Amino acid sequence: MRTSRISLRSLTGKLIHLAILAALFTAAFFTFAFVVLLVCYCIYLFRRERQLLLVGMVVCLLLGVRILWKGTSESPEGDILEGTVTAVSGDFVVMDGRYHLYFADDPELVPGDIIRAGGYFSRVDSRSIPHVFAYGMYLRSLAVKGVFQVREYELLGRRFHLGIVNHLTTTYIRDVFDAENARYLLLMVLGDDSMMETGEKTEISRLGITHLFAISGMHVGMIAMFLDVMFRKFYLFKWQHHSLVALFLVLYNLATGFRVSIFRATLLTLAWMGLGRFPAGLSRLDVMAVIFVGLLLYNPFYLWNIGFLLSFLISFALVLGRDHLRSGKGFGGLLRLTILANLFALPILLEANKGLGLLTVPANIFFVVFVEILFLPLAFLTLFLPVFQPLFAAVVAFFTSSVALMTKLNPFIAFNLPDPWLKIGFYVGIVGMFAAVGARKRIIGSLMLILAMVVWSLSPPFFPRIDILDVGQGDAILLRDGTCKALIDTGSEDDYDSLIGYFRGENIRKFDLLILTHQHEDHIGEADDIVASFVVDKIIANKTGLSYSNQEAVAVKQGDGFTCGSFAFTVLSGDSGDQNENNNSLVLYVAFGSERWLLMGDAEKKIEARIIDEYHLDPDVVKIGHHGSDSSSSIGFIASISPHIGLISVGANSFGHPSDMVISAWEVAGTKVFRTDRSGTISFSCLPLPVRLVVTTYEKASFWWDRTLLFSRWQFN
Repeated sequence: MRTSRISLRSLTGKLIHLAILAALFTAAFFTFAFVVLLVCYCIYLFRRERQLLLVGMVVCLLLGVRILWKGTSESPEGDILEGTVTAVSGDFVVMDGRYHLYFADDPELVPGDIIRAGGYFSRVDSRSIPHVFAYGMYLRSLAVKGVFQVREYELLGRRFHLGIVNHLTTTYIRDVFDAENARYLLLMVLGDDSMMETGEKTEISRLGITHLFAISGMHVGMIAMFLDVMFRKFYLFKWQHHSLVALFLVLYNLATGFRVSIFRATLLTLAWMGLGRFPAGLSRLDVMAVIFVGLLLYNPFYLWNIGFLLSFLISFALVLGRDHLRSGKGFGGLLRLTILANLFALPILLEANKGLGLLTVPANIFFVVFVEILFLPLAFLTLFLPVFQPLFAAVVAFFTSSVALMTKLNPFIAFNLPDPWLKIGFYVGIVGMFAAVGARKRIIGSLMLILAMVVWSLSPPFFPRIDILDVGQGDAILLRDGTCKALIDTGSEDDYDSLIGYFRGENIRKFDLLILTHQHEDHIGEADDIVASFVVDKIIANKTGLSYSNQEAVAVKQGDGFTCGSFAFTVLSGDSGDQNENNNSLVLYVAFGSERWLLMGDAEKKIEARIIDEYHLDPDVVKIGHHGSDSSSSIGFIASISPHIGLISVGANSFGHPSDMVISAWEVAGTKVFRTDRSGTISFSCLPLPVRLVVTTYEKASFWWDRTLLFSRWQFN
């Protein structure tokens, strides 16, 4: 008999559905693929758990309010900031937990200092390229509102702040211990990787053992288990030693400055240990789900924090494995749990590392035992008794040499699941396989689905695709189909290798063509890195005698033509010997299928006039010249070609690009204009009938419904 009354007891053991619903709803705000999955999941809950769906709808309503409130906040302005220093972290200072302050010199500030700082808010580099670290979303996950560059500051006073405990602990470690030991004590004890070298982080990451070494906060669980075992030796009652563990974790959070990762892991660990009696007999999985939903309600952008995701996914997998798979104890149980945890974390690890080491599982088993039994306990012992520093140094040396050896022997497979649909399909397969334990046909079906996702991710696009990549003030255009990958320009030099990260995230290993339109830094800045990082069959440039990373380029001139897969290129203009390098740009007319694209490089009005005088063009899409500057896009040129779509690749600049008058002129002519500085990376997929062209954009700090699904025109047989 159904009842309309919702009771907590009736939902016991099922609250994991609430966590999944909250995660899908939050992700659906930013990725359309999750909208479809969310609808399907709601239909499932409507048929199976209507009471839970009603609770979930209330949670989603609250989440929606929080996302809109946090996601639409305006960028801070002003040249004066006044507040309290709450943390000192590496090369920046945190004020009031809301602002990151960067100083020209290392300031002698400690948490609790009240300062007035003069300077300016810097614009966060918000390049929106898939598979690349999203700094803006990361700041939101930390609830940071802005980044402030300090020119001068004044110390107004001092008050007590809990952050001083972390500062004093960090200072003690840096002052008392030598650099090598201090680096690993900070890592193991405080979750602070600021002293770790980039190479060390990469090796640990590629072995898939990052979560063990404090970066994700998962070591809190091992600390609690170690203390729990130690307190049991004193024959205390269970509630007594659990209470002592809880007290230690509270003090530990004070020492770490209440890092989000540590606090999150502390809540999970307390739930894991089952401290106290949960209401209505809730299971560990239920409590974990409640904590997850609560943290999302506090800050929905935690979902874009890799530590947050890994922490909950791995914890979820471990609970699932221990409670339902009867994994057992000993090596066999550890092996099964390790495989299960890595399986759940795989899509996130692939996205972060752009590949997977084959020794990930053995490395996890070895280092889990090593860290839990020796490394972590000795780190705490050395922290309190520095006399053990020589022994700790020996253990550190053994650890670093072991990591180096395993990294050297670890075959790394460069691979990713690039599309959200692939990640969704992978998890559907994993959940289906887990739910189908004992049902051979369903297990085989789930494995086949996972295999299909992997094969799909390695397959070239079935239809021509063009990406206008958001490289800031510069150009980078990727064309690909089943047999060709061609890159036109590379944007400016980028210390973060955003383009390389994108290509690896898309499983691109080779380029058939690298076309460099002209020799300005914002078009060739990353050319050497691209050639050094990927196989490039042929480089095409606008001038002779050029080479990139010791690979010579072939020059083309006006009238030349070449093909790559289904793309046919015609050079409409090349090196004219003009003193203005913009007018030496390669202007390309690209035909594929029934599409015609005109790529203007940085060519200006002089070249435009010659082109319309010599050619009769009817392009569907034009890459507007010189980033929308008024030095290009003459009225006569616009009227002559009148494309359906205009693209401007542009970023923050001091030149006034793009010109409002230029954009207005294109729009008056009936051209829909897209800008990478507002839309982020823009992808065109040329589909079969009835829709011939679809445009999607990766919005910057916005939501999927702001994106454009544009049907440029319909074509029927």
